Amino acid sequence: MKFYWLPVVFLLLLANSTCSSRESQSPPGSGSAWIPDSTLKNPTAFLHHLEEKTFWYFWNEANPENGLVRDRSTEESPASIATTGFGLVAWATGAENGWVRRLQASERTLTLLKFFLGSEQSENSDATGYRGFYYHFLNWETGRRMWDSELST
Repeated sequence: MKFYWLPVVFLLLLANSTCSSRESQSPPGSGSAWIPDSTLKNPTAFLHHLEEKTFWYFWNEANPENGLVRDRSTEESPASIATTGFGLVAWATGAENGWVRRLQASERTLTLLKFFLGSEQSENSDATGYRGFYYHFLNWETGRRMWDSELST
């Protein structure tokens, strides 16, 4: 078992647990309990559980049409470049652990990269980015800049 990004996983799950969630795909065999008692007693099992739950957040909140990942788990939430970047790592981790097929993860990654390649890079107020940098908040459906947000570095 490889744990690539545990501190980030923990913080994201902690933050996500306070957000209202939409109905979403769940991992096979997942129960209704957030963390089963047996998992809490075994640190390795707990970390594996945490990693898998985090993966499913990034998988479920990604737009299948463009690959952008919502900043929060609400319908009105925009995508953010930061969350989308974490999604790229999560998808690879999900494939490595067998939570999704490698083909599924690679197709989603390719969808995102094609979106960025074809996105508008200009001084227009609703462009996706400018000179290779992307605006922090993007419309989840269109990929256009939202809320006059800053360029993310």
